[in-house]
Amino acid sequence: KLMIKRFKFVFLVAIVFISSCVSNSYLEPRPIKIEDSDPYLHKASEISCPNNINYFYRVSILQYDQSEQNVSCGYGALIGSEPMVIAVYIYPMWKDNSVEKPQKQTLLKHHFNSLLQLIESNESDFVLLNKSEAHLNQEAFNGSGLEAEFRFNAKFSEESHTINSHFKLFYKDNWFIKYRISYPADKIEKSKSIIDLFMNDFKIS
Repeated sequence: KLMIKRFKFVFLVAIVFISSCVSNSYLEPRPIKIEDSDPYLHKASEISCPNNINYFYRVSILQYDQSEQNVSCGYGALIGSEPMVIAVYIYPMWKDNSVEKPQKQTLLKHHFNSLLQLIESNESDFVLLNKSEAHLNQEAFNGSGLEAEFRFNAKFSEESHTINSHFKLFYKDNWFIKYRISYPADKIEKSKSIIDLFMNDFKIS
């Protein structure tokens, strides 16, 4: 049973990171593993990724460009007997500083809708459950963004499994902060409170 749980966890990690990368047009095709540190500091945005956040431990740090502007931090946890995986992406709101900068809230909305369409086109049996404004209230950061909750199917061991997933998008200064949160749809209870704990304790400051 322990081996099955570990396999499910590794599988869910792979599903989340593959789907997240596919759905992010800002990512380069060949991610580079960043040397482990606690905490990892994304110097450009001054956002740090601790090794542990309540239930979660960090499983990866990746960069998607040569200048380490575009990075992700992956976190995983076993909640009871079931896995939950959170991927946090930090990347510039625009690629070219010479172009006119649109209103940030408008840019966030367009980027969110574009990514959600790509997620829908890449996930099997995609079902949108909810789409709404999102609010993040921390001691040093208060921000508004957008979020969606959806389900999709994935196969391993010749069986189909339904995955519940959340996609949240915020910005700080000139940086997008994107979250992908996924777990087995029919297994984890109290998922909202666990997600809220992570969102509060992953500090955007």
